[in-house]
Formats: sequence, C-alpha cells, structure tokens
Amino acid sequence: MQEKDSVAVYFARAALYGLRGQPERIAVVLAAAGIPEQQLSDKSVRIAASAFARLWLGVARELED
Repeated sequence: MQEKDSVAVYFARAALYGLRGQPERIAVVLAAAGIPEQQLSDKSVRIAASAFARLWLGVARELED
C-alpha cells in the first residue's frame, strides 16, 4: 500500500530545528520515524504523513515538550 498523503521535506527540517547542532539526537529521531537522513537535503522530497507524525512526536520527546 502506498501512502498518498505527504508533506514537503521543508517541514521535517523545520521540526528538527530545535535539535540543531546535535546530530546524534537528530539521527535517533529520524531513524525512529523511518526517514533517511539524506532525504533532508533534497528539496523535492516529500515525507509520508505518517513518518512526519512519528518525527514530530520524536522531536517533542527529545525536547521534553
């Protein structure tokens, strides 16, 4: 099954902003969300909505927010 709902990679990068300068924490959150780190550098990439949701929740946990 292919997921049709997605968000621009820009929003994934924005979600990770609070972890800037902490590459090890970013790597953990991305891995848990199932998002390959190399996708962040490609502006044309779209992230599956479910992966973005996992990313958002992972960042919130990391930031204790």
